[in-house]
Amino acid sequence: MAETRTEIIQDMFYSFNRDPHTASGLVESFCKKAFHMDPVYMRQAVNELIATHQYLPKYRDVEIQYGKSIPRNVNQEIEKCLECRETGLVHTIFKKTDTGKREIYGLEQSPSGMYYTFIIGSCKCLNGNVYRQAHPSVDMPKWITRLAQQKGTDCLTVIEKMHSYCNERSREQKEKE
Repeated sequence: MAETRTEIIQDMFYSFNRDPHTASGLVESFCKKAFHMDPVYMRQAVNELIATHQYLPKYRDVEIQYGKSIPRNVNQEIEKCLECRETGLVHTIFKKTDTGKREIYGLEQSPSGMYYTFIIGSCKCLNGNVYRQAHPSVDMPKWITRLAQQKGTDCLTVIEKMHSYCNERSREQKEKE
């Protein structure tokens, strides 16, 4: 008998010593977002995450690993892409404060709040085809693309470094207060 997506997600929670019944809201959120995933490849992705993570992975980690678990068509090569770093997903940075969350649109940010990366859609390159059913294709925010070109790197690296830098500044600001 084939496993359901819910059983796979619950198993992942148990593997990280989290009771899926206590965290039912989070389990439900994972399951709603994973509606498009084939359970066979989802199981492979979750097994890999269980083997390589110390803590419960975020949903985006499941999504990325799922994309890696799906066998590619023999004729389909992975396209080199500076926007998604061959993941097929477009990310951006959001800032969470007491008043809510918002996408950030540049480097000049107040050091308060918490910053996190968020998947906003699939990339328009060939690698994004895997995710089009669940995520509409979107363009990378222009300010991130320009910054990546200036730094000579890919957009996802810029996002990851910006995310770390902003959260570090936020922690330093809290320590000063």
